[in-house]
Amino acid sequence: MVRKGFINTLESVIASSLILGIVLALIGTPAVSESGLDPTDSIHNGLESLDNQGELESSPEDLELLLESHVPSGFDFIVEITEIERVYEEDLDIDEENPYTTTIDDGEEYSELKLWIDSNNGLDVSIDDMFIETVEDTNYTEIPLDSAEGELEIEGEAELDLTVENHVTDSSGEVGESSQTNTVTYTTPYQETLANIRVVAWR
Repeated sequence: MVRKGFINTLESVIASSLILGIVLALIGTPAVSESGLDPTDSIHNGLESLDNQGELESSPEDLELLLESHVPSGFDFIVEITEIERVYEEDLDIDEENPYTTTIDDGEEYSELKLWIDSNNGLDVSIDDMFIETVEDTNYTEIPLDSAEGELEIEGEAELDLTVENHVTDSSGEVGESSQTNTVTYTTPYQETLANIRVVAWR
């Protein structure tokens, strides 16, 4: 009788321990806090997947629809596409009789002039006769041309390579007010140019 009572007691202790263990395990499992969600990796994986499927050459509005399943619930987001168009010139000899000129079209939101200079006796950069900068170095130089439009002219005497980059941005909407904002930028070939695809998610 004593032995049977001991066995019953032991079984009760074991059962209680199992139940307590399960309860503690459930309590000890940290729930994912919705406020701590970071959609960055999920969005980047979504962009990578669309790139592999050849679907990134879409409008910002279409990309927004394609990315919906990769953005955690509770987040709003927009898609911005900045196309980078380049004009590249090699082995230029610029002198007083042969200045370099090119046209920056209306609608370019940001342009940049990049120079790789081998020899230089002084270069003046202007747009539509408005002076921008004098370059006297013989190395790599970047000159921002914010909101530029018109005829870019480089006068002086130098041997160089150059690139004119034009950046044009299209967006599926505007970023709203938020306490948490996450931004993912993905660079890819886009419609025969290069583009930065930027996804901004907020909550």
